[in-house]
Amino acid sequence: GGKMNATYNDMRGKPFRSSAEEATPLISDSRKLSPLHYDGTTEPKRKSEDNPEDKAATSASSPPPWLGLGGGSSSYTEPGVPKDVELSGGASPAAAAAEGEGDHEHAGDWGSISKDWGSALIICLVVLLGDSARGIMFPTLWPLVQSLGGDRTVHGYTVGSFSFGRALASPCIGRWSGKHGYKATLGICSLVICLGGFVYATARNLPMLIAGQILIGIGSGSLGVTRAYVAELSSPASRTVLLAYLTAVQYCGFTCTPFIGAILTYIFGGGYTIANLVEVDKFNAPGYFTSLWAISNAILLFVAFREPAHSLARIEAHKLGLPLPESPKKQPKAAAKPASPLEGFDIDSEGEEGCFESEEPVLASLLFLNVATKGSIACFETLGAMFAFAVFSMSIPSAGQLFAGCGAAGVVSLLFFRPLCNVFDEVQLILGGILVMVVSCLTVASLHSTTPIYFFYGAVALMYAIGYPIGHTAVIGVFSKVAEGKSQGTLLSWFGTAGSLARILFPMFSGYVAQTLGFSALFTFIGAFLIATLAAVMYGRKCLRRHMRKKGG
Repeated sequence: GGKMNATYNDMRGKPFRSSAEEATPLISDSRKLSPLHYDGTTEPKRKSEDNPEDKAATSASSPPPWLGLGGGSSSYTEPGVPKDVELSGGASPAAAAAEGEGDHEHAGDWGSISKDWGSALIICLVVLLGDSARGIMFPTLWPLVQSLGGDRTVHGYTVGSFSFGRALASPCIGRWSGKHGYKATLGICSLVICLGGFVYATARNLPMLIAGQILIGIGSGSLGVTRAYVAELSSPASRTVLLAYLTAVQYCGFTCTPFIGAILTYIFGGGYTIANLVEVDKFNAPGYFTSLWAISNAILLFVAFREPAHSLARIEAHKLGLPLPESPKKQPKAAAKPASPLEGFDIDSEGEEGCFESEEPVLASLLFLNVATKGSIACFETLGAMFAFAVFSMSIPSAGQLFAGCGAAGVVSLLFFRPLCNVFDEVQLILGGILVMVVSCLTVASLHSTTPIYFFYGAVALMYAIGYPIGHTAVIGVFSKVAEGKSQGTLLSWFGTAGSLARILFPMFSGYVAQTLGFSALFTFIGAFLIATLAAVMYGRKCLRRHMRKKGG
């Protein structure tokens, strides 16, 4: 009896297995992750939420409390890949998806991002460089074009060549990331930026200068891929907030980094020769600085960046010639959301007649919203400073400080996006952002030389600090939620392409209108265009919400 009791005690807690099964391990090493238990069946299972040890592990892996994003859980599956095909390491693509599923549940509302802050910071560095490249070169670009024999028309082509390169490359980069993963895609893009910065720094004629700008734009076409990284590793409940933080990094890149260009001009204004080999002056210093930053990002990506589990599944599926799994589908637990003060105004109980069943028309309408908001800010970027010079006789430093300061305020507003999302939903934020942009445009249209300049300050602040950053970021969040379960990398890259095209076409159009009809007519037209956009969003708001609810948003 004592011997039998000892044997029983040794066997307790172990799953029963037949003698034939003893020769096979319970689960391959690549699938032995802490979030998974195994009970002797053919698939791993989640840890029980009733287990106190599992709850403690989940709590320990949650994001820091000060970030204000806790609780919740979500899961996803990787469709389209047979479970019996093994990856390198012994696990199938379905097993890799299961790894990501477990990680995502344990990570709380922030998803797998909270499990790997180092990789998330590397993504932020990539985004910051992508939009800093043009900001760093901004202070000296026009004098450099002049020194090479160019005029203002050529200067416009040089500025637009960056957006042209980004628009050209974004869709291809997004598709590439789905097959080869984030690390390889972003690493190669960083190397392309490095090459572009070197071509820019060594340019001896205008075609070479424009070629350098195009290469930098091509390398910066990874913006959609970085957004896809955040979208795929976050739950719908927290996605808009996380995309707002990523947008804050991007916004900081192209509004605040001209300050770096000014510092480089101050340091290298007299010219230096390094090791009797490289001559550095105020014109080529931004190019060399961009190249060094890009090569540093590439090293971090190839050495320290961790490829997400579902991305590894796609890479292996591509190598094996299998259909690529689509983006993970998260299904968060329902969480109570504070009532919106505009809830009664929206009258959501009226029904949803006329709403599209398919997501494609909704995604197309969101691309239009992207073009409308991005194009409007592009007109301000192109002609806002020129308006200040012509109407109020502002100096170049004063105008630069105004726009940079309002841009910095916009970064701060994006960092406080979480409280806004606690009160308003994304559709209301889109409506509010566009409304503020309308007020800004019509205010500028009404200004003249005898108007107090503080009205101009206020109009720029409304556009740069509130309207554009809030409204445009909410559009990104809704687009990503409606695209849930599809290829986020490809679709968000097309989203970036649409924005780049808006940055090319709107400034060209605005320059023509301002030249022929004047500044007042231009900003009145932009305001009217945004009013029409606002009316379209009001009409389709319930359809947008319906598709967001369908995807768990």
